Amino acid sequence: MDDLINADTRKDVNCRRKPITIYFSGGKNAEQTSVSDHLLCDTTREHGCSRCAIKTPRLCCDLHGAKALIDALHPPTTVERLPGDSKRSRLKTYTTAPADMELKESLHQWRTAKTIEKYGHGGLADFGPGVVIPDAMLARIVDCAHHGKIESTEDLVRETKWAGVEVYGDEVLQLIRQVHPPARPPAFTTVELRDSRTSDSTPEVTALAPKAQRKCGACRQTGHTRKSLSL
Repeated sequence: MDDLINADTRKDVNCRRKPITIYFSGGKNAEQTSVSDHLLCDTTREHGCSRCAIKTPRLCCDLHGAKALIDALHPPTTVERLPGDSKRSRLKTYTTAPADMELKESLHQWRTAKTIEKYGHGGLADFGPGVVIPDAMLARIVDCAHHGKIESTEDLVRETKWAGVEVYGDEVLQLIRQVHPPARPPAFTTVELRDSRTSDSTPEVTALAPKAQRKCGACRQTGHTRKSLSL
């Protein structure tokens, strides 16, 4: 047991399988235990008994290929990003309004009914309504609806990454619109324009102000100046 625990610090061991092999072989060394007696079990076959033959393990132990062992037991999760998939919005903290509580309750009642419809009352008791929409997903929908981020199923996919959008997306949008109606476009005032080419009115002509005449500084008469008299 001591060799098994401290196999990484002992050069004569350096493997966690070696102490186990020696123990169950009755104290024989590793070279002796590496020879299998499966050939004696079935002498009719060249390679002996296939059931008793020692199979080479895919992984030895954590000391030999620790990363491979971890990857085999816990394979890394790879998430493929779909073309055109954009990041979800960052929402600011807000004060919960009565409309938000109303939408949350409506979504909760809806997912409860859908769970019963699909899995029955037993499924509701065993799995809960979160099997249709998890609690975190429901809260995300309420938050996005408060900030006006969900107006279509595409928005619902982008903001929540919910796998049930294809089946239930339209129903959830209907619940959102009942609490948060979409904003109406601004009203425009129609103004009738008159075509000047067909108008009967006479165009207005603005008269130009008369140009001021020159006045003489000596006699105060108009039509000449003091300089022009001296020439």
